[in-house]
Amino acid sequence: MILKTVFVFIFGTCVGSFLNVCIWRLPRNKSIITPRSFCPHCQTSIKGYDNIPLISYLALKGRCRDCGKRISPRYFIVELLTGMIFALFYFNYLLGNFPLGELFLYLLLASALIAITFIDFEHKMIPDRITYPGIVIGLLASLIIKHQAPFILSHIPRVDSLIDSSLGLLAGGGILWTIAILSRGGMGGGDIKLGAMIGAFLGWQPTLLTLLLAFFAGAVVGIILMLLKLFTSKSLKAAWRKRKEFIPFGPYLALATLAIILKGQAIMGWYFRIF
Repeated sequence: MILKTVFVFIFGTCVGSFLNVCIWRLPRNKSIITPRSFCPHCQTSIKGYDNIPLISYLALKGRCRDCGKRISPRYFIVELLTGMIFALFYFNYLLGNFPLGELFLYLLLASALIAITFIDFEHKMIPDRITYPGIVIGLLASLIIKHQAPFILSHIPRVDSLIDSSLGLLAGGGILWTIAILSRGGMGGGDIKLGAMIGAFLGWQPTLLTLLLAFFAGAVVGIILMLLKLFTSKSLKAAWRKRKEFIPFGPYLALATLAIILKGQAIMGWYFRIF
């Protein structure tokens, strides 16, 4: 079991290497297929032995072999994070928390969420080239993932699951769209499409819990950042103006989604015990 988990981790780092390509190229409207990987500074193609996940970054001390300029640590972080998440999901599969078909789809969703997180942090946007295909795949995934849809009475499991996936799409996208309208731009269009994609994968009930968890995490972090600005700013008026600076919501949605997939039942039980 340990050997297989290590193999999945290594595979995850390779996926993370590809995600780094997506994170850099998608916001710049460049192809993620061609050309081959290159240094973002000198544009020199990266040789195969300099493109080994994790190892190459450490061996080159985070610098390009040709121009010597520093490469962002984000490349190493994404590879390591993707490997860890893949290993964690595989370990949960071994524990029987979800079958093999769902494991594959959840790894696909996790990969998309990792790319979205880092793109949103850096560029304050979520590419449609990820969310639109993700919505379609999420709906099709309902034919494999067993959704819980207690009030749907078609008595055809696959139809129930597809309906629940569609309701999740409407719940995830609709709630965020409503917030965007009421807040007059407080929620971006990319967040709405991401909510719809997550809903298509999870169904309506887990999606509601995901949104609740994401809003809670975002509020906590937002309050902490605002307090830090108040304490570090020389002018309280300037700090108060800075409170309106845009904070990307995509990463919180991504984190909440992964938490619900892995520990949704435990989180729901904890929530109902408290409230």
